[in-house]
Amino acid sequence: MLYLHIGTPKTASTSIQRFVNTTLLSVHSVAAFGEQTAWKLAMTSNSTLARERFLRRKNKPNHTRFETVRDTVFRDAAVEIAAQNSDRFLASCEHIYSDFGNDAEAIQALKHQLYDVFGDVTVIVYLRDQVSFLKSYYAQWVKGKRASASSFEDFMRDQIADGFWLDYYRPLSLWADAFGAEKIRAIPFSRKNFPEGNILIDFLAQIEEDTPATRDAAREVRQRNVSPTYGEIRALQRLNRLGLGRLRPLARNLAKLLPEKEFPREFDAEILTSSRESNHAVNLEFCSNFAWRLPE
Repeated sequence: MLYLHIGTPKTASTSIQRFVNTTLLSVHSVAAFGEQTAWKLAMTSNSTLARERFLRRKNKPNHTRFETVRDTVFRDAAVEIAAQNSDRFLASCEHIYSDFGNDAEAIQALKHQLYDVFGDVTVIVYLRDQVSFLKSYYAQWVKGKRASASSFEDFMRDQIADGFWLDYYRPLSLWADAFGAEKIRAIPFSRKNFPEGNILIDFLAQIEEDTPATRDAAREVRQRNVSPTYGEIRALQRLNRLGLGRLRPLARNLAKLLPEKEFPREFDAEILTSSRESNHAVNLEFCSNFAWRLPE
């Protein structure tokens, strides 16, 4: 049995991964899928996004080719699982959802490969409302490994035109077609939906590790991944444009001294309108029992 956490980005995936990697659980993380996070499993999508992400990785082995990782993941996992005295396993990578995208053939192939190794799979995915997601995603593009110099306006126009993050229903329907709708646990990302408002406790419930000891451990975790303000992001974006990445830590500290600026809201209405129909379908088919659902 494998619990497969596929993302999405900007839904506390890093906090989840840190927690499961430092907490004693009866479910075992699959080392063959990648250190700390199942990044190697995302590579099996063989997508352009996966290849780009592989090239940006700082901790990949020297001279290791993308194809080498992609083609050995399931073989290595099968060897690892055969040596384990357990039948419950976990893999978590926030990029699986986006790297597989709307590629129905790749998702079907993943299903067959995982079932060959684990016998059964439950897919877990958290979904954030698209307005706050895209703003947080832009911040990650600027401050993260991409060090993007794209303006907020250009980024949002590109994302709206592309449409992938505005339509959760199409990818989810492909995962449901492959694994079965009953195997998809899609959770709208809101404290209102989490026990005690804690996503870690919710995740423990999803992977059937919800015990008094693990709940106590989840309560003790302090969230450290604080999102930067729009002022900080603007400062970093300008440095990226000028090629002055070495000054990024200084710029962030200086920006914190300035009055906080909110992210622009000029695209909010268009995002809500464009995602309304898809969100309605997701709420109806996957999220009908939650207190808070995606905005329609």
